Amino acid sequence: MVNLKAVNKLLFTCICFNVEISTDERFASSLQYIRARIGGKIVDDGNRIKLITESKNTRAVLDALADVIVTDCKSYYISSRIRLLVEDNAARGAFIKALSTFDRDTDKIIAKTVLDSFYSRSDCCVCHIDGIYEFMLDILKNRWDEVCMLANDNIHYLVCKKTFMELLHFLISNIESSTDREELLAMIAHL
Repeated sequence: MVNLKAVNKLLFTCICFNVEISTDERFASSLQYIRARIGGKIVDDGNRIKLITESKNTRAVLDALADVIVTDCKSYYISSRIRLLVEDNAARGAFIKALSTFDRDTDKIIAKTVLDSFYSRSDCCVCHIDGIYEFMLDILKNRWDEVCMLANDNIHYLVCKKTFMELLHFLISNIESSTDREELLAMIAHL
């Protein structure tokens, strides 16, 4: 009797290096980032946007996905839950980016653990970013909810521009990535 699971695993290891990463429109720009990291071709079939790649480096694929989770997915989540009373879109964007960038390294460790736990048990060559966002990120969403709740509970303090800018500067000063820090400082320079 042929062990089909062993045959499938062998086929995955030997020939299934076509990896398909797809998403809905919410995270379509994420595919550009992933393609820059691992290569491939982006295709829009009218229903979903897909990146098809022949990357043999599973670690690079999962690392790129973890980056998308802690940047794009986190920003989307926070922006959909924050009740910021600031009228200036640039200020709102800077605040959401600062909150999204805050504690990114810890989030990435958790994201990699989530991805590893699923994809290490799977022979699957297909990944849906929106599916990961909707169904696999409960641990991270709980962390992000705490940030949103803290901001929302103190929103009345942020109406004052001086207090708002002090908080932004505090968040920016605690961001570990100098590139992110410089980008945010440039965003708020004209506020």
